[in-house]
Amino acid sequence: MSVEHEPKYNKETLLGPTSKEIDQLAKELDKELEAKAEASKNGNNVEQISQKVEQLAISGKEMSPAEKADTRHHPVLINKQLKDMAYSRTMTRIRKHLSLPSRVFSKAIHSNVIDKPSEIIGNTVARPSGLLGGAFIAAIGSTILLWLTKHFGYTYNYLVVVLLFVLGLVFGLTVEALWRLVRRNK
Repeated sequence: MSVEHEPKYNKETLLGPTSKEIDQLAKELDKELEAKAEASKNGNNVEQISQKVEQLAISGKEMSPAEKADTRHHPVLINKQLKDMAYSRTMTRIRKHLSLPSRVFSKAIHSNVIDKPSEIIGNTVARPSGLLGGAFIAAIGSTILLWLTKHFGYTYNYLVVVLLFVLGLVFGLTVEALWRLVRRNK
C-alpha cells in the first residue's frame, strides 16, 4: 500500500513563469482577442475577455526579482553638462519675470566669478553658528562697552565691536566643531 506523493511545490510553482513565458502568453492572448473581436463585432464578450485577462495576469508579488528588474526604468545619467544646462534655463526663465535692475543684479550675483567663492565661503567660514555667535557676542559686548563708556566717561571705540564680532565668530565655529565631534563619537 505505497502511495506516491508528489511534492506540493516544485521549481516552477515557486519561481513562477519566466519573462519569455509571459511574452508567449501575452502573444497568445492577443491572438485570441483578435479572433474573438473578429468573431463578434458587437462587444458582447467583454466579460469573457476580462475573465481571461484575470486568469493570465500575474501580480507583482508572484514575479521573481529578475523579472521585476526587467520592468524597472533606468534613470537617465545626469552629468555636469546637463545640470548646467538646466540651471541656465531655470535662471533665464526666472529672470524674464524680473524688472531690468533686478535682472542685471541677478546676472552679476549669479556669475561664476562671484557664485563659486560665495559657495566656498558659505560652506567654510560663514557658517550660521559662527555668524550667530559673532552677532550675539558683538551685541552683548558693545552694550557693556557702551554702558562702561557712559558710566566712566571713556570714548567709545568702534574697533572693539568688530573685534567682538570676530571673537564671537570664532567662538560659534568652535562650539559647532565640538558639537559635531561629540555627536560623531556617540
